[in-house]
Formats: sequence, C-alpha cells, structure tokens
Amino acid sequence: MPASSPRAASGRRSARRCSRRVCPHAHGLPDLARAAQGSATVAILTTAGLLSASILGGGYSTIQVALLALAIAFGALGLSHVNDSGFWVVTRYLGLGVADGLRTWTVLTTVLGLVGFLLCYVVWLVAGVA
Repeated sequence: MPASSPRAASGRRSARRCSRRVCPHAHGLPDLARAAQGSATVAILTTAGLLSASILGGGYSTIQVALLALAIAFGALGLSHVNDSGFWVVTRYLGLGVADGLRTWTVLTTVLGLVGFLLCYVVWLVAGVA
C-alpha cells in the first residue's frame, strides 16, 4: 500500500490516537490496582505485564517508553489507604488516627501521583507525538 493512500493516512491517525491513550492507561491501571489490593509493587508489575504487548508493538521511542514507566510509577503512588502497609507505617509513626491518615496521607499521595502523571503527559504530548 503506498504511503500516500487514504488507508495509510488513516492508519497513522489511528496509531497517533492509540499512542495518546496508552499513557493515561499507564497511569490509571496501577491506580485501580493499588486501590484494590494495596501494594504499589504489585500494581506496577501487573500494569507493566498488561501493557507490555502494547508498548512493545507500539513502536515507541526510548523517551516514550521511559515516560510510560514513569506514568505507571506515578499511578501506583496514589490512593494509599488502609490496605497499604505504607499507610500504617506513616500513620503510626506520625501518631495519626485512621481518619487523619486518610485526610492527609491518602490525599497527599494521590495529589503527588496526579501531578507527576500530568508532567509526564505534557512531556509525552510534546516529545512523543510531535
């Protein structure tokens, strides 16, 4: 199929749309996994396994793969709550109750994860789809 055909152009647009979607998925999947089972490590490894075929087959540049890894890590940072051992370490060390820990630690980790992801996504849009 010639590179200038309408089907080829449609394929490039579709790949670009898919490329834009993989970064938010790289953040959202570990967020959900972390909230469900509590472990950031398990959330990161599960998401990496789920997205590995998409990433390997996506033809991403080195910087895009690094940004995806960061998006996964920032996704696993948020939503730390009572089923996370780190939540208990922080709340007990600081002398916080469960309600105070949820108001402070959970909100802090979630905001940090979202801000980190937004920074990654801005770089993704500038460097990755240009």
